[in-house]
Amino acid sequence: MALDDTVKQFDRTGTIWEFYDSLGGKPENLVRKPQTKQNTPCKDYLGHNPVIEMARIYDVLDHK
Repeated sequence: MALDDTVKQFDRTGTIWEFYDSLGGKPENLVRKPQTKQNTPCKDYLGHNPVIEMARIYDVLDHK
């Protein structure tokens, strides 16, 4: 699901997001730090996005 959501969001916005809404909402609607100006997930940031590790795991499992 996380890989699917990453692809859907990339298709929609042309970027990878820091994290996603676990209920399937748009990342740009999430509020993570409402007391700051940076209160939405960062775009083009993979620091907290699991897509790279999940793709690696998927690749390993696919080859077994």
